[in-house]
Amino acid sequence: TYEVPVVAKYPETELDSRDKLGNFLVPWNNSWVPLKHFFDFEVRSGVSQIYSENGELAFRLYASSMSDSTDAERLLNERKAVALFAEKIVMPPGYSYKLDNPRIEIDDSIRSLFVAMAISVVLIYLLLCFQFNSLWIPLIILVTIPLGFVGVVVSLFAFGSTLNLNSLLGTILLGGIVVNNAIIMIDFYLNTRKDFPDHLAAIEATAALRFQPILITTLTTIFGMLPIALNLGSGSSILQPLGIAVSGGLIFSTFMTLFAVPAILSFWRYNP
Repeated sequence: TYEVPVVAKYPETELDSRDKLGNFLVPWNNSWVPLKHFFDFEVRSGVSQIYSENGELAFRLYASSMSDSTDAERLLNERKAVALFAEKIVMPPGYSYKLDNPRIEIDDSIRSLFVAMAISVVLIYLLLCFQFNSLWIPLIILVTIPLGFVGVVVSLFAFGSTLNLNSLLGTILLGGIVVNNAIIMIDFYLNTRKDFPDHLAAIEATAALRFQPILITTLTTIFGMLPIALNLGSGSSILQPLGIAVSGGLIFSTFMTLFAVPAILSFWRYNP
C-alpha cells in the first residue's frame, strides 16, 4: 500500500461530518460511487496557518493581567512574569524568544504621531510664509490649529471616545484643514482692505463676505466625514475616532475662526 496526499475543496455544509464525506459521490466506471469505498478517513490535527517575522518562522504567545487589576498591579505582574520567564525558559539551539509589550509599541506610535504633528505645523508655517511673503501673517493663521484641537477633545468626550491612534491621525489631518478658513479670510482682507475707509471696516466686510464660502466649504467636509463619525456601515467603528476628531474639530474651529481671526486683525495693522 502507499499513500497519496489529496487536497480537495467543497462546500463545508456538505462535508461537515465524516459520514457526509464518506458518502460523497465520485464518478467511477460510468457510475457514481461513495468516496468511502476508495479511502479510509482519519482525523488529524494540522497547522492552520504559518506565521513568520522578518523571514523567520515564529510563534506568538499572548498573556494579559486580570481585568480587575490596577495599573500598578499590572505593571508589577508584568515585571514578575518577565523575570520568571527569563529564569525558567531555556530555549534549545536554533531558537530564540523576544518579549513584546503592546503598550510600549502603542506609546511609541503615539510619540511618533506627535512628532509628525509638530513637523506638519512647521511645514504649514513655511508654506504660508512663502505664500504671503511674511513671517507674522502665518502666525495669525496658525492660531486656528489649537482651536481645532480644543474641538477634538470636546467632540471625543461628547461621543464617549478616546484619544487613540486613529483620533491622533484625524488631528493631524485636521491641522491641514482648519487653516483653510483663516487663509480665505486673510487673503480676502489683504486684497480688498484698500477699498474700505479704515482698518476695522475692512475686517467687518471680510467677516461678512467670507462667512458663506467658509460655511459651505466646512459643511462639505463635515458631511463627508459624518458616515465615519456616526459609525454607519460595517467596519467603520475602527475609523470612528478619526471621523469624530475631524468633524468635531472642524465645527468648533470654523465658528471660532470667524471671531478669532477678525479679533486678532483688529489689533494688528499690516504695512505693505
